[in-house]
Amino acid sequence: MIGRAEALAAVRAAGYTVISAQQLGAFDETLVRIRVNEGDSIERALQALSAIAPNADLAPNHVFRPSQEVVPTETSSRSSSGSSLGSRAGVKSTAKEYAKPTIGVIDTGADNTSSDLKSVVVEAEGFAEGGYTARTHGTVVAQIASADGAHIAVADVFGVDADNRLIASTDAIARAIDWHLGKHVVLINISIEGPDNAVLAHVIRRAIAKGAVIIAAAGNNGPAASPVYPAAYSGVIAVTAVDDEGRVYPRANRGNYIAFAAFGVRVPVMNGDTTAAKVSGTSFAAPVVASEIARRLAASGRRDAAPVLISMQRDAVDLGSPGRDNIFGWGLVALPRAVAAMTR
Repeated sequence: MIGRAEALAAVRAAGYTVISAQQLGAFDETLVRIRVNEGDSIERALQALSAIAPNADLAPNHVFRPSQEVVPTETSSRSSSGSSLGSRAGVKSTAKEYAKPTIGVIDTGADNTSSDLKSVVVEAEGFAEGGYTARTHGTVVAQIASADGAHIAVADVFGVDADNRLIASTDAIARAIDWHLGKHVVLINISIEGPDNAVLAHVIRRAIAKGAVIIAAAGNNGPAASPVYPAAYSGVIAVTAVDDEGRVYPRANRGNYIAFAAFGVRVPVMNGDTTAAKVSGTSFAAPVVASEIARRLAASGRRDAAPVLISMQRDAVDLGSPGRDNIFGWGLVALPRAVAAMTR
């Protein structure tokens, strides 16, 4: 549940067990986890709680997942050193203002000890059980997002389920968005997908109203799949993936919420000086667009992203039907120079 203090008081007065309650400073609201009473269902609990706290937004604490495909490849070398993926790492910074644009990454933890990231990850925090843990997904996303020089603030929202699969809860993502806004980081990449959720929709809507620019992976469930979230929320910049010849990723979602396309198929993942694998998915296309928005904002010297997005729509390479379409959005956004060099 997300709402004002009186909603929390009403829930407690009705006898529900509050697992946790955290004030979201950016929104002046409280994010609450409520235990479903024994013998009750989530549906009945939501119905009852909606009557108890009619001015709050309530939803199941859905889990979200990163989307990627890892394809093992033959080992090959590159001239510059890469990152060591999958290690545990964390960083704290007292810096309040950054000379370079900062992109917020909501994902797994990123390996800030790697040569690619140790000088660019300026903030990091864990929001899931187990704390901050660097994993491949978040590390690759952060590397791509920072390829044109942006600083990175990483919010790790992922733990693992009983089958050791990565999962991120709704409340962890909501707290991560609040954390970024509290750090004055308003350009946020979310390479995560999941169901429509009223609490997350509320947080996204309020963040955008406060000037946040949210870029999200369009999803990897196939052309006929339903929309995924947060990409499909109004105002979010949804990014699909294409290969190096401009062909759409076969697993990419389609729909009228797609804003842009970017390279995200068979992206090399570096481990030391070798290519350990190639990854595919809209997860890795989204940070290309985040990087380009950051670059253009820095070049313009302005904080308002609206003119930047208009110029990106104009400059995008139209890959499908003339104008905006449901496969490629407005078209292809160019790769950051460093990422382009890595793919050669």
